[in-house]
Amino acid sequence: MSEEFVNTIIKFFCINLCVLFLDVKIINEKINNIKKLAIICFSFLLSLLYIGLEIYLDKLLMLIIMYITQILFMRLIIIKDKNSPLLILNLISNSIVYITFGISMLIEGII
Repeated sequence: MSEEFVNTIIKFFCINLCVLFLDVKIINEKINNIKKLAIICFSFLLSLLYIGLEIYLDKLLMLIIMYITQILFMRLIIIKDKNSPLLILNLISNSIVYITFGISMLIEGII
């Protein structure tokens, strides 16, 4: 395994994990340890899916696929309230996490 491969897996694992936990925080949903473990496993599987399909698909298309799979996962597994505006909340969570990620990359580039 190359170093870039491992870094990409870790990067997208952390991004997905932060987005999903931020979704839970924004919705103010109480989750148990089993659902926390499900979020961690799903984040890891989604990052592996991203790496597997990255060769064949465009990066923007991969981000759209990640966004849709995050919403499906939250709707099917985590969120009990079917009336919650999950599309907008997930979009807000993604934007917060990606802005934070961009700022950290900018700081890393400066240092």
